[in-house]
Amino acid sequence: MSNTFEILMDQLDMPLEMRSSSAFLHAEIQEVVVHKVSRVWEFRFAFAEVLPIALFKELRQRLRDEFSKTGNQATCLLYTSDAADDLI
Repeated sequence: MSNTFEILMDQLDMPLEMRSSSAFLHAEIQEVVVHKVSRVWEFRFAFAEVLPIALFKELRQRLRDEFSKTGNQATCLLYTSDAADDLI
């Protein structure tokens, strides 16, 4: 897990059992695009493998919840290294 991804997991208060999942082992934040007018933060994550649906839903919900506290919105795009051109 990259340092920036780990910091984000701390901010989202992601449960330890999910954070220690092999799916998050090589996770990293590729890019964050902030749309100032619409107040949308667009996260682009890279993973070594496709996330299990439960992890994906938890990550997406925690992003939404945390950013809504400040009047912002968060979206995420996920990429995998085993299918670099495929977007999830």
